[in-house]
Amino acid sequence: MLLSSLSLSLSLSLSLSLSLCVCVCVCVCVCVCVCVCVCVCQYRVRACRDRLIIFVPAGKWK
Repeated sequence: MLLSSLSLSLSLSLSLSLSLCVCVCVCVCVCVCVCVCVCVCQYRVRACRDRLIIFVPAGKWK
């Protein structure tokens, strides 16, 4: 089982090194959460803006 987990981790690291993608996400939550993600993939910059609307009841914070 140890060998299989090692091979899996190696294959994942190889696939990640080949894709060369780095994503940075910033989330700001004030009753509503807004997330902005920027991904850089092999000299390409792709901006992805995702809004997650989560309403938090005021009673929950008390």
